[in-house]
Amino acid sequence: MIRPELHYNKEVYEKISNTKREEKKYMMCDLEVIGSGAAGTVYTSFLKPKKEFPQPLVLKEQKRTRHCLNERDALRYLREKMLKGELPAYYLFMYGFFSSGSKYYIIMEKCGECLGEYLVENNLNVKEYLQLFWQIADAVDCLEKRKFNHGDLWFENIMIDEDKKIKIIDFDSAYKDSVCKNPSFGGAERFR
Repeated sequence: MIRPELHYNKEVYEKISNTKREEKKYMMCDLEVIGSGAAGTVYTSFLKPKKEFPQPLVLKEQKRTRHCLNERDALRYLREKMLKGELPAYYLFMYGFFSSGSKYYIIMEKCGECLGEYLVENNLNVKEYLQLFWQIADAVDCLEKRKFNHGDLWFENIMIDEDKKIKIIDFDSAYKDSVCKNPSFGGAERFR
């Protein structure tokens, strides 16, 4: 099985990276709620100007806590490793982040539907199930080799893109010594 290569919008990444900190809270538009959970609310959104950047993104809004910073640090680490080619693209790509008032925002790629919905909506054969399982096992193995623990891996935190490749999301419970040391330890079980 071939590991997925990283594909991301370089223009979006550069625009967000080069926007001044105090201006970042004004750079997103057309927010639409797509979900909420223990950690916050998730929106589809677009980078301004939308005509120049028509690619939908995901904007995660959280109360400003050490756990949202934990997720930011985990995603920053994973992004760095994927950009260097040291990790396959099994993990959500973070374009950037900013704070506004008591809230913290993470700008990420939009990456398909959750594994649970995908399995219910599609009549997969054994080979297709095994291909998904292999990707999940390989993604976890890649993290474990780096002593990186996701901390909340279940079907709601695994997405499937249009190419039937997995993307692992939601890293507020992640732990890796010296990278992300403030995992959340509760709250999500109420949603399961």
